[in-house]
This record gives sequence, C-alpha cells and structure tokens, in this order.
Amino acid sequence: AYVRKTKQTFESLRKTDSVVDFFPPGVFSFENYRWAAAILDSRSIWWEGQRHLVPMLDFINCAEGPDASRLHSTKQEGDLAVTLAPWAFEAGEQVRFSMVYY
Repeated sequence: AYVRKTKQTFESLRKTDSVVDFFPPGVFSFENYRWAAAILDSRSIWWEGQRHLVPMLDFINCAEGPDASRLHSTKQEGDLAVTLAPWAFEAGEQVRFSMVYY
C-alpha cells in the first residue's frame, strides 16, 4: 500500500508544471522521489499537525525488548525530540542500535 501511494503521489506531482520545472532535467525521477519520501517518512514525527525532521529517529529500530508489545515513546520537549526506551537499562548494560537504510 505504501509503494502504491508513493507511486500515485509521484505520478500526480509529475504532471505539475511548477514541480517539473523546478528540477534540472532527469532529477525528478521515481527512484529519487521514492528515496526522498522514505527518508522523510522514516525520520520525521508529526506534532500539532506539522512534520518535524528527526534525522536520528531510525536509531530507535534497536533490539526487541523483554516485552515486545511495549513500544518506544517519542515526545516533544521544547525544540527537542526525546525518545524513551520501553524498558530500563542497568548501568553499564550494552544498548544496541541498528541503522536502517532505505
């Protein structure tokens, strides 16, 4: 469904002269659009109806905790995005992060 929606949005934008004219020839391709959409969708959070880019948000894709039904929590605190793990870590315990590439 995500790929289909991304393709539909690209096709709609591709027919918009102001979008096509903005980019140099060959830049506005589906491959580039798909990459940009994935970056935005995986590294942003919506607060109060606005998208906020949080570039390190993909760090939360870490090892599954003791209770898989508990998810991390990200909250806005002023200009910061604060993400809390769904379980406690002991002092000196290794925290594993995995980078996710699209």
